[in-house]
Amino acid sequence: MWDNEADIPYEETTNEAGIGKRLALNKMDWDNIEAVDLLALFRSLCTGDKVVYSVEIYPSLFGLERMKQDALFGPPKEIFEDEEVVKAKLEKKRAAMKKK
Repeated sequence: MWDNEADIPYEETTNEAGIGKRLALNKMDWDNIEAVDLLALFRSLCTGDKVVYSVEIYPSLFGLERMKQDALFGPPKEIFEDEEVVKAKLEKKRAAMKKK
């Protein structure tokens, strides 16, 4: 795993045509999605001689930090709140920001 993009050798990130070998997926339900699921999805989208050989999942630095916090304190209570409650809190914050 590379610490940041600058550490990744150029030849590993692109080929002659400038096409990269890596893809970043965000905001996925990582509790229910595994690498094998993504591999099946990506292979089903391939045509001709294009092939996806493997899929590996690497957590971001933010993800690693969040997993550490979850292990110590459990998941944040906000994820269990009703969507309407969360929207109301966001509106309150936005209104307070506008007043400043």
